[in-house]
Amino acid sequence: MIGKEEEERFRAFINQQLAESGEYDSLKQHLQQRLTETGWVDRVQKRAKDIIRNKGIENVTVGQLMNETKGSALADVPPEILTDIVSRLQEFMKQRVSDD
Repeated sequence: MIGKEEEERFRAFINQQLAESGEYDSLKQHLQQRLTETGWVDRVQKRAKDIIRNKGIENVTVGQLMNETKGSALADVPPEILTDIVSRLQEFMKQRVSDD
């Protein structure tokens, strides 16, 4: 089992590799497209609008809105999208390791 410090270094390394290669932007764009296609974005926006309607716009901060929608939004991400993104990350890392 790796320690917290090693895990943080590994995450930083992966993030650096993703950013330097341009893969981060590609994955981000792909994720946004897939979330839009599946209606996830519309569902999250509807939840946010419902909260604003119920509490009144003057009674809700952006932070409160984020806190109230975060859990359900994360739980609502379709499993196939998560699987797809993880698979793309794994493939990216395999390619980076084999290139060295």
